[in-house]
Amino acid sequence: VKEERLVYVQNGVDLSEAEAQREKTNTLSNIKEGEKRIGFIGQMIERKNIRHILDIFNDLQQRHGKMRLFLLGDGESRAGLEQYAATLPSASNIEFLGFRDDRMEWLQSFDLFVMTSILEGIPRCLMETMAMGVPVAAYDISGVDQLIKHNETGLLAKLNDKQTLAQHWETILFDPEESRRLVENARDYVQQHYSAKR
Repeated sequence: VKEERLVYVQNGVDLSEAEAQREKTNTLSNIKEGEKRIGFIGQMIERKNIRHILDIFNDLQQRHGKMRLFLLGDGESRAGLEQYAATLPSASNIEFLGFRDDRMEWLQSFDLFVMTSILEGIPRCLMETMAMGVPVAAYDISGVDQLIKHNETGLLAKLNDKQTLAQHWETILFDPEESRRLVENARDYVQQHYSAKR
């Protein structure tokens, strides 16, 4: 096909559900003042590399305290991940919630959305997270890098660099101004480039 006849149409998703929830008051009963809430939503399969999330959370929770990890979703790796999480010192601060009809409300409650995948397309969950106004820290892989521009719309670390990714978690959790800047940039970016409306 001749180049002048090609038009690149970026993937678009309906972000109205995230936008509508963002305007609502969160009614979850388990929100504790002063506690940092870290979350993941997605399939629990090998390529999501969720054990890295557990390792990083365990390290930071032991150092900082007052934080909880919520994992929404299901899949073939869930049982093994739950068993592994139970061996960690921070086990009582980790919750596996399965599939949830109210996932948007849970997403809204997060102070940080995390992703440690080794392989992705262009993740819909990240688009919804950006539209919701929740900051993102993830590994820098193809697909994710279409949405998260390091130091602009979120924070990225090289694949399997848990130490750097942990530092990014800390930046987002404990530097409110930086977190706010990333969130504003991310919302603008996803609306301009990936909304179904656009």
